[in-house]
Amino acid sequence: MTALEPQRAQALAGIQFKVLAQVFPVLRHDALKPLSNAKLTIVLLEKSIAKGTILDPAAPPFVSDLDGMLDESVETIRLLNTWFQDEGLRSDVHDVMLECRKLAFSHLLLSGKKVQLEKFGHAASVAQRPARYVLMAWMLHAIQTLPQRGILDIRLAEPGRIEAAILSAPADASGREPRPDTSPPLHMEEVDLVAQCYGWQVRRNNEGWTISLPAEDLPSPAPSGNHS
Repeated sequence: MTALEPQRAQALAGIQFKVLAQVFPVLRHDALKPLSNAKLTIVLLEKSIAKGTILDPAAPPFVSDLDGMLDESVETIRLLNTWFQDEGLRSDVHDVMLECRKLAFSHLLLSGKKVQLEKFGHAASVAQRPARYVLMAWMLHAIQTLPQRGILDIRLAEPGRIEAAILSAPADASGREPRPDTSPPLHMEEVDLVAQCYGWQVRRNNEGWTISLPAEDLPSPAPSGNHS
């Protein structure tokens, strides 16, 4: 990303904070889950000691599992830093899209809407942090735009272009009544600003959206087989 004028940089930071606030419940859950499991393991270990069911005090059960849970939690918390600081990491754009769908879990669960994502055949590698904010801002906006119980269908049209279509709810759609979406709206203008700042392009069309990756992330064309 090139240097931005202060006003534009401030606007970008505000939108990114807005995105992060909406996905925080899932990020928090991912960080706390292994800690909760570790706490349960400690309780089981204490009960086993109290009952005298541990035959070898030097190597009680659960200890290796406990170490793994704590390591997992520490690693998850460390990875949260990549949302705040660009560490130069790169990721397959399909993996970033999968992560975004996971982080939108709360919005999808409450609204009854769905995001269906085809496996990208020849997806490009992209800078992880910018891709997260561009695609997450867009996905939250798209979910808010979907009709009741609607479906967001995402597929890779070509290595550098993603197409997303709005599908109506299936005729046999059922389940509990969706809750109204009370999350702060993310407007297309905000999505567009984030995309522009990072060299992406998000365009609205009649069917849905077209998302173009930054030019520097597009695969190089295959060399011509003709030689003079």
